Amino acid sequence: MDDPGDGRAFLGVHGLAFAGREAELRTLLGAVSGMRPAVVLVEGEAGIGKSRLVAEASQVLRGQGLRVLAGACHPLREPLAYGPVIDALRRIGPWLPPVERLGASAGVLAPLLPDLAGALPEPPPDLPPEVSVSGAGRFWVVSAVRTLLEAVAPAVLVVEDVHWADEATRELLLLLARDMPGDVALVLTYRGEELPGGRPVLGVPFRRPPGTGGAEIRLGPLGGAELRAMAREVLGGDPAPALVRTLLERSGGLPLVIEEDLITLARSPDGADPAALRVPRSLGEVLAERTGRLGPDAAALVDTAAVLTVPAGAALLAEAAGLDEERGDAALLEALDAAVLRQTGPDTYGFGHVLAREAVYDALPGPVRNRTRRRVLEVLLAQDPPPLVQIAHHTRALGDRTAWLSRARAAADQATAVGDTGIAAALLNEIIDQPDLTPKELAHAAWALSYTASVGTEAATTVRILRRILTVAGLPEEVRGRIRTSLGGLLVYQVGDLAGEQEIVTALTEVGDSTPVTSARILSYLGLSQTDRYTLAEQRALVRRGYELLADVESRNARPIMDVARIFQQGVVADPALPEVLAALPREGAVPVLQATAFSVCSIAETWLCVGHDARSAGAVEELRAMAPRTHLPMLDPYLDTFRVVLDWQAGHWEEAERGLTTLHDRHPDNPLRSGGLLAAVRGLTAAARGLTAQAAALFDAALGRGLHLDLLGVAAAGGGGGGAGGGGGGGGAAAAALPDPAAAPAAR
Repeated sequence: MDDPGDGRAFLGVHGLAFAGREAELRTLLGAVSGMRPAVVLVEGEAGIGKSRLVAEASQVLRGQGLRVLAGACHPLREPLAYGPVIDALRRIGPWLPPVERLGASAGVLAPLLPDLAGALPEPPPDLPPEVSVSGAGRFWVVSAVRTLLEAVAPAVLVVEDVHWADEATRELLLLLARDMPGDVALVLTYRGEELPGGRPVLGVPFRRPPGTGGAEIRLGPLGGAELRAMAREVLGGDPAPALVRTLLERSGGLPLVIEEDLITLARSPDGADPAALRVPRSLGEVLAERTGRLGPDAAALVDTAAVLTVPAGAALLAEAAGLDEERGDAALLEALDAAVLRQTGPDTYGFGHVLAREAVYDALPGPVRNRTRRRVLEVLLAQDPPPLVQIAHHTRALGDRTAWLSRARAAADQATAVGDTGIAAALLNEIIDQPDLTPKELAHAAWALSYTASVGTEAATTVRILRRILTVAGLPEEVRGRIRTSLGGLLVYQVGDLAGEQEIVTALTEVGDSTPVTSARILSYLGLSQTDRYTLAEQRALVRRGYELLADVESRNARPIMDVARIFQQGVVADPALPEVLAALPREGAVPVLQATAFSVCSIAETWLCVGHDARSAGAVEELRAMAPRTHLPMLDPYLDTFRVVLDWQAGHWEEAERGLTTLHDRHPDNPLRSGGLLAAVRGLTAAARGLTAQAAALFDAALGRGLHLDLLGVAAAGGGGGGAGGGGGGGGAAAAALPDPAAAPAAR
């Protein structure tokens, strides 16, 4: 292979000239080969050459001794959290060290990687069955993935088409990118224009942590010089200027279209004469030229692959195309030989790129398309287990709305059950948009969608979804109240917007006392309020009312929510019995029970911190850190990091506090803790001590100017203690939002 930096085109891994990407290839190789860990983002539209660039770089990197693991996201897929990462890891068996030398955390992935049975440690004995998909379990998975990547390093993990990633995969990639294993690089490709809602590729803005290398590469269209180089390699000589102009006009500089045109010209009996470009100018017509050479069986197989949308196995393709095994194999070989289909996995076949599939699909006459889809649907329905997402998609495409509603609900329930909130949310949004839903159907879909949004990874996106649901006409008041409660809690405790408390008050009015568990959950929110809306006496009355509503209710999750609010209030009044109350909280048991204990301890740790009981607070913080792996509450991490900064500051360890602030900003760049509450007070006092009065005043405003009541925290805020650690809600306040809603709909459980 020629040096990618010498300015010449060279023959790439796919047999066509690799031209016009020398600088991008040099950047990618430099980022991955140089400083590791590294994170490289490659952006560009469909057909621009992202996959080709990564393939060329992978060949070079393998030659340098790096192990390249690759997986890809798909637009229509069955719910499988972390699918592309799991696909990539399936290939690491030959590189793994003996199982006794692997970290125990790798055993978390054993249920997801059955092909590596015996090569991975046994799953931890306390591993929950839903660990691979639950919000808490995702952090187990992140740790396990890091362990495996470290074991096979030096390595490169490539995930393509991240714009199609589910929420679980996107969160895994984000957490991995923020804390990369040593000697490992992460390369992600995506289409910026297809990111959901225009949000960043990893769901939140990504900032490379200190010590992590990488690059951001954006691919644009090719120009005339690059096209000439490609044509020279494919056609065997310098192309005529007129041909270059015609090809450039036809393709718009899109490498995918240029390659397809050049292949067609090379096979044309008229050679490279521009007259040969009577071949239609669109990619669809280029594909039509290829598929037109296929025999009837191969054509039927290709049509079936286009309708299926996702890559499929040889047996499924043949059966859906109405072919027996022998004819199916022959048809598949013909389609592969004609470069219409490609092998995309050990036994999966599909189109080499999305545009090719769309071109073939769009060329199908309506009757042929529907007939093929009915055969596909019949085959999918007979599978065990049935691929519910694909079944719903094909049912809707055939216009059967009644059957689609039922199948879409089933697919959404399955996706929610396995933690694939991205697929669940997409299906539920489609259901809610349907006219003439019954109140029961609407309530089920709306509440399920609010649940999937609430366990997502991006607060701003979740707020938009919940607000949209609340505008849907016909929701039962009880469902509307539960959704509004989720919105209010999210605004107060994750976004830091105290105006969200009014949503919770409104929700209490909507729900009333007809559903005791839901009403008690709302009352616990209000009992944890840190605004001036209620006096302490009124908050105590709210908590008492919550306990009264639960007196005749059996729910293992409801009462711990009220206990958190009661203990928080004991901290506010400095109840001398508080240490004994905390000591009596359970440290063993089911996860919801441990979560309630953790939030109670967190609440009191903050209270002690604000009133100067630093030693007690430090002890509570250390206990929380020790409990964290068993509580599965990643949302506690920023609170614990915040408390550590304040404790260092109050002990006079200003340099440690400054380093802690930097670490907190790197680890939690989008968390509201960074700009308000305790940290704003600490930063304000530091600025004041250094004579930066204007900066100090602004920071004090951030700490105290957000409507917090000051009967407990006023003196502490003026002395570095600020309002709630969340800039409007402390660690205890977040409990009501984080603990499970006992009234969750079946689809959301």
